[in-house]
Amino acid sequence: MGVVAGTTDYVIVMYAGKIFERAPTTELFEKPGNPYTKGLLASVPDPSCDDHKELYQIPGLPPDVAHLGPGCPFAPRCARAEAVCHDTFPPYVELTPNHLSLCHFAHEVYGSAGLNR
Repeated sequence: MGVVAGTTDYVIVMYAGKIFERAPTTELFEKPGNPYTKGLLASVPDPSCDDHKELYQIPGLPPDVAHLGPGCPFAPRCARAEAVCHDTFPPYVELTPNHLSLCHFAHEVYGSAGLNR
């Protein structure tokens, strides 16, 4: 993730073969709008931190992409998931003109402070 942050202008985050979020690099790292992206960012070690606490891991396992259900592929691993996430594939939500997130609750995730853990 550090290489991505330092060498790109735009980032696309994929999960289970789907584009889950796309945004200018700086915006995505400062204000992610998808729970999966927040989980990825939370799992990056901080080289400036001297306490050797265990790294965050997104709970659960990736899905079998050959047998995806009707809802969001990330729903079984997502702390934010509700019934609609398991039943209905999420829409792309425009958070800013250049920032899209595939999440029923993208505006809420984008507006929340800090990284989900």
